Amino acid sequence: DRIAVFDNDGTLWSEKPIYFQIAFALDQIKALAKTHPEWKTQEPFKSVIENDLEKVFAGGKESLLQIMKVTHSGMTVEEYQQSVEQWLTAAKDKRFGKAYNDLTFKPMREMLTYLQENNFKTYIVSGGGVDFMRVWAPEAYNIPEEQIIGSALKYEYSFNDGQPKVMKLGELLTLDDKEVKV
Repeated sequence: DRIAVFDNDGTLWSEKPIYFQIAFALDQIKALAKTHPEWKTQEPFKSVIENDLEKVFAGGKESLLQIMKVTHSGMTVEEYQQSVEQWLTAAKDKRFGKAYNDLTFKPMREMLTYLQENNFKTYIVSGGGVDFMRVWAPEAYNIPEEQIIGSALKYEYSFNDGQPKVMKLGELLTLDDKEVKV
């Protein structure tokens, strides 16, 4: 088997001025703020609501993890994926006025297609969230979900009323980045 492995952010689509998954999380905070009046005075949420990105990012990794925890957990995987789909349908990058999933790099899509047509099995291994990427990347890059590897929160499986349920918890399972990248 021949394989080709790609990072996503900055390689297959833009990561500037901010990672698109962070743009999703910031938009989710603004949408959820209506039911969380305490966020008006609580950082980092206050800065998100006020569009003060400099202050949000000044809080470093802890600030971003707090935002991601709120916007990426406490729901089933399916509910999360539905929220990502809704956001991708409605959200536009402010700089280009285009949908985020339309901002993939054309030469890289062409490279993926070339490799796939020549019997390469293509993978994404990214620091981005695996559940986020698996919503849109299979269609954008013709890469199956199981070949998309990324950071993840812990999950909890339960069986209620005869139905299986997988909940996204607010704890980091893997951070697929830098020295610990797969």
